[in-house]
Amino acid sequence: MKIALMVLGGLALLGVAAMAVFVFYVQNVETPAYQVVTQAGDLEVRDYPRLVVAEVRRQGPRQEALRAGFGPLARYIFAEERGGERIGMTAPVTQQRPERISMTAPVTAQVVMPAATATLDAASAVPPQAGGPTLPAKATPPATTQAETGAAPTQAVPPATAAVTQAGDGGEDWAVSFIMPARYGLEQLPAPAGSDVRLGEVPPRRVAAIRFSGRASDELIASKEVELRAWLAARGLTPAAPAIYAFYNDPFTPGFLRRNEVLIDLAEAPAGADPSAPGAGAKP
Repeated sequence: MKIALMVLGGLALLGVAAMAVFVFYVQNVETPAYQVVTQAGDLEVRDYPRLVVAEVRRQGPRQEALRAGFGPLARYIFAEERGGERIGMTAPVTQQRPERISMTAPVTAQVVMPAATATLDAASAVPPQAGGPTLPAKATPPATTQAETGAAPTQAVPPATAAVTQAGDGGEDWAVSFIMPARYGLEQLPAPAGSDVRLGEVPPRRVAAIRFSGRASDELIASKEVELRAWLAARGLTPAAPAIYAFYNDPFTPGFLRRNEVLIDLAEAPAGADPSAPGAGAKP
């Protein structure tokens, strides 16, 4: 009995220590700044400033693509395959389906999002971690949440029309991205060691978001995306790109402490933006 109590006491101490580590991590990892425009519980409309991102493209089921993309990005920020200083870890890690676009010079950081078309099916992958604005191929369209490689984007993302696609579809392209710390401009970042990691900028944009906890299975993500899209439709807001899945925590964080989000770029321009400017979006 005495041994059992000691074991339980030790487990309780470990639990407290784990919570302390979690709180320290959450309070000290940089996340992108944004301004809340509208809020209704876990649903928000936000205005994001210009962001600098590092992106990797991977194919396959969502969970596998997210894990495969995380490694090269982590090696880039921790300077494992390049010279220069280490870059601070940020959250979230994001994942999005990018639309392929033709490449031109200069290399840009914009991703043109395709219109989502399918309806919800079931799936069964669980994302590793924080992960969720994607980069395109090179300069051309839109302003969504992932960047491609190179310089700032030059066009706004055309509004997407359809509903929700299955989060876990296999054999698809996925853009997995890390948002760089705010102190870095694109020109200040060290060049990646190879062509796998691409750097770019995401223009200022207005984004709808739904926040939720738990292990982010494909089913859970899909249900939250449906809820977010229904909320947008009820308010007459226009989606402008495929959904972005954002994950804020490491794989060891308990589900009830996790922060996950589904984000959707909107056609409406952010406050103070020039609607005619590249990436600003256009009001319908």
